[in-house]
Amino acid sequence: VRSGRRAAAVRGALVDATAVGGAGGRLEQGVAEAFAMALVEAWKGDDAGLGRMLLPETRVETPIWSCASARDYLDDLAGACRFFTNAGRTPPALAVLSTGVVRPGVAKVQWSLGVEWPSAWRSRVNLLAESEL
Repeated sequence: VRSGRRAAAVRGALVDATAVGGAGGRLEQGVAEAFAMALVEAWKGDDAGLGRMLLPETRVETPIWSCASARDYLDDLAGACRFFTNAGRTPPALAVLSTGVVRPGVAKVQWSLGVEWPSAWRSRVNLLAESEL
């Protein structure tokens, strides 16, 4: 997941899947895997890959917050990353639990994010989430 070569291989797989029409959900699976890798890197502070994947008009809707554009989303993600990555704290850890195809044209990534809540007792918070693309 951390390898730049792996990310390039997934991008190559996306191009190949597009050329053959994404038969059998390969395109959706490739999108899910590429998004998962980019999200892992973004939580490490490098949102370049995720930024290249998102269209400028990307919208994010959750029960707690929303973003009207890809730039807003990347800015909010960077702010959250800074909030949870102050000196002396354990850095955020994102683990991809699964990727898959929901239906033709829709991919899903299930992931868990572990962060240290900025408090005196250094509690750990684990968030379970799912992204549909």
